[in-house]
Amino acid sequence: MPYDNAAAETVMGLFKNEAVAQGSPFRTGALKTEDDVIEIVFE
Repeated sequence: MPYDNAAAETVMGLFKNEAVAQGSPFRTGALKTEDDVIEIVFE
């Protein structure tokens, strides 16, 4: 039985567009470290 990862790809696409994209309202500056990304995700 084949497995499709379309749902995961959709979630990751939305995450990139909404949380970590340049100019996103969730960002307050450059993301330089993993901790910067973690801070945005958990806010």
